[in-house]
Amino acid sequence: MTRSWMRLAALVLTAALAGCSVLDAAEQAAEQAANEGLPAACATPDAVTVKTDSAVWQQALSGIGTPVEAHWLARPAANACSRAPGLSDWYHEVVLRLEPDAARTLAGSYQWAPPAEAPKIHAKLAEFVPAGTAWSRSDAYEQAHLMGPWFGALYLDAAHGLAYFDLNQS
Repeated sequence: MTRSWMRLAALVLTAALAGCSVLDAAEQAAEQAANEGLPAACATPDAVTVKTDSAVWQQALSGIGTPVEAHWLARPAANACSRAPGLSDWYHEVVLRLEPDAARTLAGSYQWAPPAEAPKIHAKLAEFVPAGTAWSRSDAYEQAHLMGPWFGALYLDAAHGLAYFDLNQS
């Protein structure tokens, strides 16, 4: 009877292994990462995706009105594929097209000045920022609106109705 169980176990194992071979390479890599306790994003190159929902930013960021258009991405501040325990902070980059009236109101409400250097916008978001964008930045806006749970900077080009947020959520 022991041989019967061994044959059955071998048959089940063979069937299970054969089933694994139908997975494509990305699924296999994601499954391997999951088995090793790592996020699935670690298994795929260029895992950062651009999202377009604006509701989260309208709720989280005050003083910007209702965005007409949003493009944003999130990435872990630390190595998401690390086996080290603990929480990770998240960086968010957000490009918002604002309503013209909201952009003018925002520009008139705080003291804005050209930044010491232009923001370093992720390549996946750069296509949503037109050439010739003239950024300005306001410490007063950031102190009033970006002091937790969102920390970071707002760059504004009121002429183009464009806002770029470089945020850290911890």
